[in-house]
Amino acid sequence: MRELQNYIERAVVLSRDSVLTTKHFPEKITKTKPVATDTLNPLELQEKETIEKTLRLYNGNIYKTSQKLGVSRNTLYSRLKLYDISF
Repeated sequence: MRELQNYIERAVVLSRDSVLTTKHFPEKITKTKPVATDTLNPLELQEKETIEKTLRLYNGNIYKTSQKLGVSRNTLYSRLKLYDISF
């Protein structure tokens, strides 16, 4: 967990973009197998749709999205990765 936090902090400091994407992180932490939407249970599908809707509402702003959803940025990043949501 600490290692991921360090990657995020480094990306925030070094990035010139207003939104962080997978290009800001090493491949070793961005290489994952996304979850297929057809294998999600209704609760997971609703969570995915809520995250996507909130990200659109805040124009991809992770901090505002995480605040609105009541989760940490780390949790939001892990859900984005799990559901293969790009922003």
